Amino acid sequence: MKSTTRRPRPGDSTPGFRLCLAAASAILVACAPATTSPPPEPSALPEGWIETVLEIRWVDYNPSQGYADDLHWPDEESMAEDFATLRSAGFTGIVTYGPPTTSALEAMESMGFEGVIVGVWDPTRAEELELAEAAAASPIVLGYCIGNEGIMFDTYTVADLEDAARRLDDTGLPYTTTETGEQYRTNPELLAFGDWLFPNLHPFHSRVLDPDLAVEWTEDLYDDLASRTDLFVMAKETGLPHGGVDGVSERNQLDFYVGLAETDVPFAYFEGFDVEWKDWAPHEPYWGVFRKDRSPTLLGEYLMGLE
Repeated sequence: MKSTTRRPRPGDSTPGFRLCLAAASAILVACAPATTSPPPEPSALPEGWIETVLEIRWVDYNPSQGYADDLHWPDEESMAEDFATLRSAGFTGIVTYGPPTTSALEAMESMGFEGVIVGVWDPTRAEELELAEAAAASPIVLGYCIGNEGIMFDTYTVADLEDAARRLDDTGLPYTTTETGEQYRTNPELLAFGDWLFPNLHPFHSRVLDPDLAVEWTEDLYDDLASRTDLFVMAKETGLPHGGVDGVSERNQLDFYVGLAETDVPFAYFEGFDVEWKDWAPHEPYWGVFRKDRSPTLLGEYLMGLE
């Protein structure tokens, strides 16, 4: 969730900067002492879980109007408008970056959402873990994603992920974490963490902007990950931004997702809304299916059946 002291957010870097961080992270992990605590025992995916997930149209969600503060979502009226907008595009599942409140989950359920993957942005933060535990009472919560690219950015450790997993294990819900595809090579222990793999696969950060080539790039990276694990693999983030830099457009964003939907790669759309507070790179505010004012991009129009 958004912090008053900015922490890295999804896609928070240039490609070269990401590579430098990945190399530095690999050195730090290699030099770190081995943890003495055993990893938590992951629960098996419930029967029918994968089939349920594959039937849902997923979208990654940051509130269109930003967060109320570092831990809390905005007012209920604003969230309800966001959820109604996402439903108009046929989305039936939401992936969050921080744990939603009980009222937010109730609103999602009442509007017809069938699944939520609850995010925990900082696995070392007790307040987030408490909210995540409480979210397990909702029948539409299907699992947890503990952290997002924190291994790459060195904001927490694999041991921190394991500690958080132990904390959430009593809920009986499956869990995972998220790193870029490259991190699963650099830190192969991530291939065995949790109950499924939920990587961020961004062709844009490898400077692959042509939508057809971007689909091929994503499919190849997905296939490589799937070949190295027995776990179910689904892309948590993938896409092309539609503005902010040369070489991107709403048409390219649309063409990428239309092409990717024709492959066997399960994915969530990244992301529901353009987010203005992502101001650390010119393209960062422009990943949305919808703009900040909730008007649809070409992709949004397509998903709504208007294009």
